[in-house]
Amino acid sequence: MMELDLFEQFKQMEYIFEQETAEFSPEKRILFLSFSDGKSRAYVVKGKGQTWEDSWQEAKEHFRIKAKSVGIVPI
Repeated sequence: MMELDLFEQFKQMEYIFEQETAEFSPEKRILFLSFSDGKSRAYVVKGKGQTWEDSWQEAKEHFRIKAKSVGIVPI
């Protein structure tokens, strides 16, 4: 499933990012996702949370809401 693949890639990037930014301690993690139907401009949604997983879950929910409102069906 594409969602799982994206999340697994995200988790790998998260680990690298955490190692590189260990000296910083942001209060919130902010994640931006962009998507398009390939014909029009991209839409952008964001998620924020105390962890990257929280941010991912919020961004995913915002994506579902926005995609439904503009009539984009993920493949």
